[in-house]
Amino acid sequence: MPNDSLVNAIEFLDLGDGAGWELLQAMLNADFRKRPTAEAVLNH
Repeated sequence: MPNDSLVNAIEFLDLGDGAGWELLQAMLNADFRKRPTAEAVLNH
């Protein structure tokens, strides 16, 4: 059985048609110049 906190995190990322996944993917971009700024992340 998966850890409840992991399930909660995945459900949270799924909210808003997967906007959380898009943000996470952008934040983990290998090219730091293409990552969103802290301000952009906070406004997401």
